[in-house]
Amino acid sequence: MITHSSEEVCEQLMNAEQTISFKPDTVQSYTTETTGKGKHKKTDTTFYYSGNATLSLFGSKIEMPQPWSLENNEHLTREYFVKEFRRSGFYKKLSEYAGMISNEDEALEN
Repeated sequence: MITHSSEEVCEQLMNAEQTISFKPDTVQSYTTETTGKGKHKKTDTTFYYSGNATLSLFGSKIEMPQPWSLENNEHLTREYFVKEFRRSGFYKKLSEYAGMISNEDEALEN
């Protein structure tokens, strides 16, 4: 079992944010949603630009999850993935271990 000091974890988390690499899609994607039935049937189409992001943490390259849905005409950005990384339970638990945040800080965020 590999263990890391709180200082190492803190350094890894800060470095991980810097390693987030984002590659935007160059082709527009879309989703459709149909609601209602019969004469009241309506189909809405949402167009967006997605992309892929990775980060490096503890010597491993990690693919970041893509969002399930995007707003019409939304373009994913690197900043989106940085924000989502910071909001993840994984980040919060490691930050708590490293002493970067406390349980009280997390409760205030929620």
